[in-house]
Amino acid sequence: MAVTGKIGEATGPLLVLLDTAYNQASWHADLRLLDAMHRHLRAAVAATPPRELNTRLPGGTVTRLRLITGAAAHDLYHAGQIQLLKKFHSRRRAGR
Repeated sequence: MAVTGKIGEATGPLLVLLDTAYNQASWHADLRLLDAMHRHLRAAVAATPPRELNTRLPGGTVTRLRLITGAAAHDLYHAGQIQLLKKFHSRRRAGR
């Protein structure tokens, strides 16, 4: 995996391609990718010393803390979308 180290120190590009033929195997591959990215993010956050949380990323304008909280907020946004889709899907199946 290309992502290692603490926040702001990715060691290589991360490229995810979506194929157009989506199937059960693709779904499971995406779940594995999501799990792997989550583990890498948690490891990067854990490896970031607290004294560096309020430092700006090299060449950037945001702090590591802003990047971490932004990623968490982004994940929560999508979690809310998923819950809405599940709710709408269950209503549709129930004929409402």
